[in-house]
Amino acid sequence: MKKKTFYLTVALLFATTLASAQTAPLASPVRIGGDIYTHDDLHIHETVLTEYELPPSFGNRDQVTDGYYLTTVHLTNTLTGTTGVDGLLMSLQDKNAKIQNYEGGRLSLMTKTGIGIVMDSNGRIGLGAEPVNAWAVSLGGNTIVTGTLNASGACSFGGVTTSSATVSGDITVGGGARIGDGFSCSQDGLVRVKELRVTVSGWSDFVFDDGYRLPSLYELEDYINRNRHLPDIPTTAEVEGDGADLGAMNAKLLQKIEELTLYVIDLQKQIDELKTTNKQ
Repeated sequence: MKKKTFYLTVALLFATTLASAQTAPLASPVRIGGDIYTHDDLHIHETVLTEYELPPSFGNRDQVTDGYYLTTVHLTNTLTGTTGVDGLLMSLQDKNAKIQNYEGGRLSLMTKTGIGIVMDSNGRIGLGAEPVNAWAVSLGGNTIVTGTLNASGACSFGGVTTSSATVSGDITVGGGARIGDGFSCSQDGLVRVKELRVTVSGWSDFVFDDGYRLPSLYELEDYINRNRHLPDIPTTAEVEGDGADLGAMNAKLLQKIEELTLYVIDLQKQIDELKTTNKQ
């Protein structure tokens, strides 16, 4: 009975306030439950245990579940409707604060200029900008990360300064990017790096194996005339279309260098043999 009387009193207080707000606004501080503190203009304090479940995430106050303290402020208007799943709900459940927009619109925290934090109905967040595309977070300006940046999906950066980044998806750099003193990339595609280490499976020393067949220079000439590129080396069209794998390409280039070395050794033997023959 005391609980129903409490809620009836609160309801009457709100009704009276709304009815008289146009002509007789209440002076602060205003208290609903609890003590009045001088720094509070409106203080709502829940003094009794109340329920936990309200649709879709909280319940109704007719179903009491022991062990939970819940204080709520629910805002609705003509467009939203007036049920428990309409409008805006601000709540304090035990020590957890929550603001939830039950409607299909945005939830925004804005400054005077209109720049702030915007969350759309899909949970995407815009910082200083509207959430766009399939982004989880859209940034209106540059981002400076002093710690570790972890991303499980694709990331695009128009200009990023970061001390450490772990990315398991793709990174698209639309502007210049610099990481420490060891790596930099400009928008026109220029990459500057002090050291680049590429791991590959297998290397080109098989050229020196006893069973390796080195094509004759005549066979090599015939292949070049027919195909206009060296054997095992991608064509111009392939590189322009798909790019080149640095690790694989270095291995192939080393293979050709080793083959050239064998050709030179063989030619030197032929020269030495001709010199010996001419002396006789």
